[in-house]
Amino acid sequence: MRYPIISKYILICGILFTSNEITASNKIHTDTAKVLNTDTLNTKKIPVFSTKDKSWIFLNFGAAYYINYSDIALKYPDFTSFPIALEYQHQGKWVGSLDYNIYFGNNVKTTGFFNNISNENGDIIDMNGHPAVIRARLRGFSSRAYISRNFYPFQKFTKKHLALQVGIGGGYSQTYIEYQVDQGTVPQIEGDNLSGYDKLAGGYQIAERIRIQYFNFNAISCVLGFDFIHGVAHSLRPWDFGNNKADNAAINEITTGVHFGLIIPIRIDQKLRDQEYFMD
Repeated sequence: MRYPIISKYILICGILFTSNEITASNKIHTDTAKVLNTDTLNTKKIPVFSTKDKSWIFLNFGAAYYINYSDIALKYPDFTSFPIALEYQHQGKWVGSLDYNIYFGNNVKTTGFFNNISNENGDIIDMNGHPAVIRARLRGFSSRAYISRNFYPFQKFTKKHLALQVGIGGGYSQTYIEYQVDQGTVPQIEGDNLSGYDKLAGGYQIAERIRIQYFNFNAISCVLGFDFIHGVAHSLRPWDFGNNKADNAAINEITTGVHFGLIIPIRIDQKLRDQEYFMD
């Protein structure tokens, strides 16, 4: 008569064990869900280029340093530029851009510029009878349009954060010399006479460039580039006062330079939820 009592005892133990097992399983799932939710909240989503991207528009600005060769180097061995560019990138591959560069330079060679107004020592005498102190500076600008192509040789490691861009373009440049003197003391190179000595010149250019672009929309996006520029300029003044002759010789321009800039996205076609992401 004890067997029914034992059976009831076994049944009760089984029910309790099953209940404990279900409770433990639910706790494990709950803890797992909490971990996943925490990881999801702590994980940043960073948008990257993909074949689904429609278009990206960027504003680029920075600074550049150039070294001149050929004829242009006889006047301006080197100079600094501050470029600003508006760039359109289609599907992260093809790129069209418009660049505007402002030129500044303090290294200007003026040998032979003032032959007809200087003494035997090569000095210009000011209104006070003293050798004039004249500072010459390069000023100018260039405007170019580029067509480029993006490549992603390090995509496996950078998730398209890093792009290698190769491009070709063309445009127009203009340069002149700005003289700094005490106003009114050197009339030889002031007023209407200035145009005979400022070496104003302009011409068309062909340019190639290689750039490395780093994209990170949660921090700073930047670009490091190398430029190769070839051009031919002509004087925009009919008469060279220094040499007392017409100034119509072609000026060959060969320039190489390096620039660094920041990239600011100003419009993205697709909404954020439609973009492709990777986890960082």
